[in-house]
Order: sequence, then C-alpha cells, then structure tokens
Amino acid sequence: MRTNRDLTFSKWSTLTPVNKWIGLLFLLCSVANSYGSSGTEGAAFLEIPVGARPAAFGSAYSALATDAYAPIYNPGALGFIRSDQLTAMHLSYLDSVDYEYAGYVHPFSPRDAIGASGQLLLPGSINGTDINGNSIGSVSGHYGAYSVSYAHTFEDIAVGITGKWINAAIGDAGANAFATDMGALYKANDQLSLAAVAANLGGKLTFVSQADDLPTELRLGAAYSLMRKWIVSIETGYQTEGLFVVRGGVEWTPTPFLSLRVGYRTDTTDNLSALAGFTTGLGLHLWGQELDYAWLPLGDLGNTQYVSLTIRFGKGTQTTNLQRAPKTNSYYNDLSKDDVE
Repeated sequence: MRTNRDLTFSKWSTLTPVNKWIGLLFLLCSVANSYGSSGTEGAAFLEIPVGARPAAFGSAYSALATDAYAPIYNPGALGFIRSDQLTAMHLSYLDSVDYEYAGYVHPFSPRDAIGASGQLLLPGSINGTDINGNSIGSVSGHYGAYSVSYAHTFEDIAVGITGKWINAAIGDAGANAFATDMGALYKANDQLSLAAVAANLGGKLTFVSQADDLPTELRLGAAYSLMRKWIVSIETGYQTEGLFVVRGGVEWTPTPFLSLRVGYRTDTTDNLSALAGFTTGLGLHLWGQELDYAWLPLGDLGNTQYVSLTIRFGKGTQTTNLQRAPKTNSYYNDLSKDDVE
C-alpha cells in the first residue's frame, strides 16, 4: 500500500481505485493535522450552509458539488465543470439576519476550471454599550468571505484549492484572516462519487486582542445515484476541538422539471431539539436553469429559509455523474470519460 509520500500524480494511472482513494485520504489528513487547532472558533458564519440545494441535502454536498457551489463545498469538484455557471442565494436567517452568496465558475480547458465566490452575513443593528454599560447607540457590522478556486482533472479524479479572505467588522473594530481549502472528487463509476475536503486551514480572526481559530474541518463524503431518479449523499466531518458530525440527504427527481429533497445533520442539534437537524426543499429545472428553495427549522430559535438561482451559460452540460433524470433532458446528461481525456 502506498502512503502520501509515495503518491505522485505522474503515477496516478498505475494505482488501483482503492489505493487512489487511500492515498488521497492520507494526503488530506496530513494537511488537516498540520493545521489542527483548539479554542474558540472565529468566523463561525462559515459553518452556515450556502445554497438552497446543498442546505436541503443536510449540507452533505462535498461529493455533489459539480456546480457553482464548488468553491464552497469542494474546490476539487471544479474539475468536472463543463459550462460557465453563475449562482446567487438569499437566506432569511434568524431574527433580522440576512446571508447572501454569489458564485461563478468557468472551465477554460477540458481539464481545468476556476471559480470565485463571495458570502456576506449581515446581522443588522444592535444597541451597543460601553464597558460601564452606558448606551453608545446603534452598532452594525458584517462578516464576509471572498474566495478564488482552481481545479485540475487527472483521469477519474479532480483536485482543487481555494484561497479565501475573511473580513469582519463590528462597529469600529475590524478583523481579517486568510484561509485555504483543499478538496478532491473521485468518480469511482457512473453511480458513485467520493470526496475529501480540508476546509478553512489558516490563521486566526483577531478582534482587538481577542484571537479566535477558524472553523477548520476535514470532510469525507460519498454520493450514490439509483435508477437515475434518486441520489443519496452522506458525509462525516471532523471539526475543530475534536467534534465529529454526520450529514446526509436524499433527492428524488420524479420528472425532469422537479426535484424533492430531505436531509439531516447532527451539528445543529446541540442544546436544541432533534428537529433542528432536519432539512428539506425542492428544485425547479427549466431550460437548463435551476431555482431552489430550502427550509431548515432550528427549534426554539426559529426557521431559516433559502432561495437560490443557478444559471448555466452556453451548450455545456452539467457534469455530475450522479444526475438521474432521463437523458433526453440535456441538463442531466452524464459526462463521459472521453470528455476529460
């Protein structure tokens, strides 16, 4: 068995599928361990799901992100993009908090693609006080993350990297941090995809003298297509401070125009009811474009509702090997291996 020291992409084609996957896991585990940290997490907004379709899947999206959400969930999945895509999201979060996202991906060769994204959390205004408890008036702020991604395909696997700038402001205080995501997507066959992602590897987000670690996470995911109408996705994550989480989701596409989704995630159930892990939503597909909605109840905290739109340009097709609708709908055509050789 090969280790990550022996694994080079010039020898990739000589490895068995099992050794390819094991070698990939060794590589990403070693990277994540080198950045391992403990303490209070800063930039916790990065853990809020992005996109209505991923959110409805319970955020189990690392093995499905062959779309404009790849810069967020798995930069390696960019390697299987074959059309320019633009996506935008609005999330009505708890209380008066809004969360916005926009992403764009562009394949510039059969094996290479780039992407860019921006996410912005707007918590609204609150009444601020000084250290003595005296009112200082209304205080507002924001949390943002801006990313650039690149991926390359090596036969049946694509690997990618994201550079991320994180910026936050509360009143007159500001903070900045830089982070990296690394990811890979392995297409085992036409039904099964496997993913590995190391997310938010980087420094600390420091407000004045308070320095917080970023929410680093190592994710391993798998997605399987059944009868071209069902997709099952599951992943596990190892987060900062040693917390293990499990996420999963199912999508059913009874017609080429409609998808129904349901999911569950364990990382939102701490100190809340079991219902807080439930996710559901639907997608409408028209002329190759997609309008998605998701509803995520968070128990006594309230409900969150997502709306997102994905626009695809040109004649390129969506390239996930897990899409399941009839082949007569070009939006769901599979990518043949010849397209990336």
